[in-house]
Amino acid sequence: MVERYLDSRIIILDPSINPLEQQLTYRWDGERFIIILNGIEINNVSWVWYRKPRYPFDIPVSSQLKDVAMKYLETHYKLLFGILQRSRWISDPWHIFRSENKLLQMEVASSLGFNVPDTVVTNNPDEARSFRNHIGDLVVKSVAPESLMMGGKVHLFYTTYIRTGEELDLSGLYVSPTIFQQVVAKTYDLRVTVVGNEVFACKIELKGSLLEEIDWRKGIGSNDLAYSPLDLDEEISMKCVALVSTLGLLFSAIDLAVDKDGKVWFLEVNPNGQWGFVEENTGLAISKAFAKLFSS
Repeated sequence: MVERYLDSRIIILDPSINPLEQQLTYRWDGERFIIILNGIEINNVSWVWYRKPRYPFDIPVSSQLKDVAMKYLETHYKLLFGILQRSRWISDPWHIFRSENKLLQMEVASSLGFNVPDTVVTNNPDEARSFRNHIGDLVVKSVAPESLMMGGKVHLFYTTYIRTGEELDLSGLYVSPTIFQQVVAKTYDLRVTVVGNEVFACKIELKGSLLEEIDWRKGIGSNDLAYSPLDLDEEISMKCVALVSTLGLLFSAIDLAVDKDGKVWFLEVNPNGQWGFVEENTGLAISKAFAKLFSS
């Protein structure tokens, strides 16, 4: 989507490719390491886009050595993060990893003036019960974006609405720390994509079978979501840019919610989030913004 707007030469390093087909070398020249990818020196690339790299799930080694070999490969690729510093990154991987901390996100958002829901993150059942007694209806979220393979299908952990009086099993909480949060009585969601200093806001409304749901992600790929571009309030827009910048990032996808009184609530930052579906459903020129940034 971005490449079509670029005249620059693009080199792709895909860690998921079989390592027999892709070679990465770091060669010391007396002052620095020369980085060679498949015979091409890449020290002087202008930009590096850290775009959700995946590491190989299967490599041609014995089962006893597979875990060690995969760790070696992952570490080998991650050496780039520290020495490919003459290039500009979108975004710096270390800043991405740090910004995945949801508690840090909330503190930074609050400091910039965003409304943040009352929250407790714990593996202590007593703390969870105390918070529930205080807050009443609540939502629960996983602390990490993990998935689970069961019956040959990938299952995701969505945000779940727990109403007052509804049973909540906390017996396994000690090994699965969870986010417990105040419910935002939202009328619609906002997906705000920030690229450099450009801001693209998408209004997301639930319909059909999703009307009673709280997590719009359940409807991705269905006809039960309505997407529309939105002219974001200038103050909120500036806060979004400041949030991304404060986290040391050049790009992020921010999830906000708007309640019945028009109050905007911060939910989370996706420091390397998905944006293609927003452009495809709204026509917002996000890919052009990336190309503009890479050409700067």
